[in-house]
Amino acid sequence: MRKTLLTLTVAAFSVPALLSAQSFEEVDANADGSISMEEAMAAMPDVSTEDLLVLDADGDGALSADEFAAMPQG
Repeated sequence: MRKTLLTLTVAAFSVPALLSAQSFEEVDANADGSISMEEAMAAMPDVSTEDLLVLDADGDGALSADEFAAMPQG
């Protein structure tokens, strides 16, 4: 729990506002229930892979709906 909280805190301060009005479903192009790094980069070209890895709290290489919801909004 502490690691997740720390990760989300760091993400909130180190990652710029990433999205304007895109929903999880819009970014999850293949509708598999997670956002791959490729899908994220296609939807958010100004965000680096390193930024996305910070947001990937469980380290599985993709963003879950919860991880996506925790992203700073623009």
